This record gives sequence, C-alpha cells and structure tokens, in this order.
Amino acid sequence: MIEMFVVIALILGTFVAMLQLAVFERRSQVLASQRIKATILTEQALEVTRSVRDKSWDAFFALSLNTAYYPVFSANEWDLTLTNPGPTDIYTVSVQISEVFRDGNDNISSSGTSDDQTREITATVTWTGQGGDVNDIFITTYLTNWQGYQ
Repeated sequence: MIEMFVVIALILGTFVAMLQLAVFERRSQVLASQRIKATILTEQALEVTRSVRDKSWDAFFALSLNTAYYPVFSANEWDLTLTNPGPTDIYTVSVQISEVFRDGNDNISSSGTSDDQTREITATVTWTGQGGDVNDIFITTYLTNWQGYQ
C-alpha cells in the first residue's frame, strides 16, 4: 500500500516538473521572439536617424541634444518627432542624440573639444512582457557629417 502512494507521488511530481518546464520553455520562446523584434526595431530607428541626417546635416545637427525623439512615417517618408506616438504593438521606440567630444589625439572621449561633425545616437526599444516585466534593448552608434568631408 505504501509503495503505491510512493509511485503515485513520483508520477505526480514528475508530471508537475514537466509541466513547469513546458511553461518555462514557452515563456522563454515568447521573450526571445520579443527580443528579436525589438532588435529589428532598434536597428530600424538607427536607419531612420541616418535618413534624417542624410537629408540635411544642418537640420539634423539642430535637433536638441539628450532629448527623446520618436521615429514616425509621415508623408511617405521617415522622420523624427518629439511627440511620442505611443507603443506600436507592445514596443516604444525612441532615439536620443548626444554631443561627441574629442581628446587631444582626436579620439572620442567623455570630455574635450566638442566635435560638430559627429553625434552619438542611442536607439532604444522598451516593452512590457508577460508578467509585467519591463524590457529594453538599446544600440549606440556614431553618425558623422560624411557629406561635409572633402
């Protein structure tokens, strides 16, 4: 009789463990899928920023520093706006433009001479996942006034 209870407990314990593993696997797949889409959106935001830069360096350079901009598609072209359009699906995409400094050897540094031909761009995607967890991905790169170099 005791052996039967032990066997039932083992079978039940194994079933519960397998069920928990399946739930964990499903959540992992969902998060991985969300991270892939967020990475694509982050790269797209960088491309939008490059497009804005390519249209006019002067207009791009005039954008406020350390301010959140949001990529929007309007009038058949991409642009950056200060108005948050809200999340697309579950993702909010933003871009921040920062000043770049150069040291005495012309290397990018945290202080020194301001480089008016280069800007640091950080594209960020945030989203709320299952269970209310807030996730984010960001990519930082530098954009230059490549058309201004001779």
